[in-house]
Amino acid sequence: MPERFTPVQKTLLDLLAASLFGAARQPAEADPADLWREAYVQGVFLLAFRNVEPEGYPPTVRREMQTSVKRFVASNVMLSRAHSALSCLLEEAGIPHAIIKGYACSVWYPEPELRQLGDVDFLVAREDIPRAGALLEANGYTSACQSHGRHDLYYKDNLRFEMHYALPGVPEGAAGDACRRALAGLIERSAVRQTPFGPMRLPSVYDHGLVVLLHLTHHLTNSGVGLRQLCDWAVFTETLREEEYRAMFGETLRQLGLLRFADCLNDLCARYLGCSAVPLAPVDPALADALLEDILSGGNFGQKNVDRSRQAYLITSGTGQNNRLLRMGSLLREMVFQKWPLTRRHPVLLPVGLVRFAAVYGWRAAHGKRPKLHARQAVRGAKERTDLYDRLRLFEAEKEK
Repeated sequence: MPERFTPVQKTLLDLLAASLFGAARQPAEADPADLWREAYVQGVFLLAFRNVEPEGYPPTVRREMQTSVKRFVASNVMLSRAHSALSCLLEEAGIPHAIIKGYACSVWYPEPELRQLGDVDFLVAREDIPRAGALLEANGYTSACQSHGRHDLYYKDNLRFEMHYALPGVPEGAAGDACRRALAGLIERSAVRQTPFGPMRLPSVYDHGLVVLLHLTHHLTNSGVGLRQLCDWAVFTETLREEEYRAMFGETLRQLGLLRFADCLNDLCARYLGCSAVPLAPVDPALADALLEDILSGGNFGQKNVDRSRQAYLITSGTGQNNRLLRMGSLLREMVFQKWPLTRRHPVLLPVGLVRFAAVYGWRAAHGKRPKLHARQAVRGAKERTDLYDRLRLFEAEKEK
């Protein structure tokens, strides 16, 4: 393994390889407290510590581990039941839908209960949103009165439910149109599957694979993905024979501009997690390792590095400025646009928004309620990440050879 990875990261990957695929590895020596923290921010501590005996760990670490494991196992049970209850409710009402992401990923794991869940995501056709929303509210789900452009948000029993009416992770422009064509009919192709927590409607193998891949690209280029999402891809591809994977995804990934990205993921899953996934084309190991380094640096949805969410403003804004001062100005502008969308629609208000942003953020940072903004670091990090994503050619359709 390249020296760019720390003993903690190497050990964590070895623990995951053992838990997921029974790979025999010789873990590097790593500080138990650091190893636990890394597994936590990567969203994989239930998996990583499945076969670890923590008797030799410091008492404070053991207590934290015991508390977190109990909390997440209980949360996973609640969320799993909530997935089934929601799906049954929509099924009985005759509302076409499909559970996506969270539990749809866990069913591919050798021990589904060890895949850490966060909320309940489900897809409903746009024309069914009013009917589905009324059904949820009539059955105790509370609307947060928030639309995030692709989903509406609901709560019940302190759990979060995201009702998607547009596929998560689909980019803008021609690439987005290609993704929507590739996934047209996802709900129609879904099927009810029996799970330990009750029946629920899940996507087909093909649709699930594309949704996982789109979800990865979306969060990778925003706040970041952690090892949890890499494991989602690993356990999925492990179940497919090479010829089956090639026939199902090869041409589609080429058309969507995701073939190189998927191949790098397969390479990482094979080399570091012990998965049998095979890239469809030769992979530059250095590029794949750079991708893994990017995944490790962010953690699960950016938990490990707060600067990544700031870098995302520059990455997703598409700014092509080479001048550092101009790029920092773009960063601040995008942060203001995100906080106060009115300034994007009415640019004349931008100076007021910048002053307001500086005052509010400065006050919160001074009182310890917000981390300090390091604009130079954010700009430099955004540039490095953009260069990596350009090398991966995300959503650049490849010509048939």
